[in-house]
Amino acid sequence: MSKVDLKSHFTKAPENTAKPFKCNTCKSKFKTFPEVKIHIKGVHLKLKPFECNICQLKFITRSQQKYHIKIVHEKIRQFECAICQSKFGRNAHLRRHHKGVHEKIRPYECNICQAKLGTSTELGRHIRVLHENGKAFHCIICQRKFSDKSTLTRHNKVVHEGEQSFECNICQAKFGCSSSLNRHIKIVHNQIKPFQCDLCQSKFGLNNHLKRHISAVHEKIKSFGCNFCMK
Repeated sequence: MSKVDLKSHFTKAPENTAKPFKCNTCKSKFKTFPEVKIHIKGVHLKLKPFECNICQLKFITRSQQKYHIKIVHEKIRQFECAICQSKFGRNAHLRRHHKGVHEKIRPYECNICQAKLGTSTELGRHIRVLHENGKAFHCIICQRKFSDKSTLTRHNKVVHEGEQSFECNICQAKFGCSSSLNRHIKIVHNQIKPFQCDLCQSKFGLNNHLKRHISAVHEKIKSFGCNFCMK
C-alpha cells in the first residue's frame, strides 16, 4: 500500500492536539503516524503477517507477536496491581488498568449512547461492535458473532475444542484464557470480592454475581423453574 493511499485513511488535527491522528474509518485517535499506520493495516486492511507458532494468532508487527508469546504463553507479567493483584506485561497497561478500573477515569465518550471508555481504542471497538454491527466473524458451530478473527479462533479452541492451557499453580484448576485464570486466583484464592450487597453485606468477586444474588435472594426472581413442580 502506497503512502498516498494510506493518507486517505486518516486525518491530522492541529499540532497541539494530544492525539492528532484520527482514523477516518472508526474514529480512533493516535499520538503518532506510525501508530495510526499500524492500526489501519491491522484492523481495517487485515494485514497481519506475523503468526504465533504456538496458537496461530496473527499480529501486525513482530514486536506484538513477541509480546503475545511472552505474556500469554510464557506468562511473564512483572507489573502487579497493588489493589486487585491483576498482572500486566507492561507498566503502561498497569497504569491504564488502574485509571479505568480503580479510579474510574474514562475520558472517551461514545457520541451515540454516551458510554464512557478508558482508551480511544476501546471507544473505536465499542462503536464498531455495538453501533456499526461490526461482528463479521461467525462461529459455524454455535452462530456466535465476533469482531475479529483472533477472538473467533480463541472461542473455537476454548469453547468447542475444550482447550484449557492456563493452569492455576495453587489448585491446578484449568482455564481457557489468562483472564479467567487471573479472575479465579483473585476471587477464590486471594478472596478479593469488591462487590458488596447493600442489603445483606454479602460480597462477590464479579458485579454480575452481585446482580444475580440481589435478583434471586432479595427480589425473589427465579430465572430457572422446575418443569415438574413449577417451583
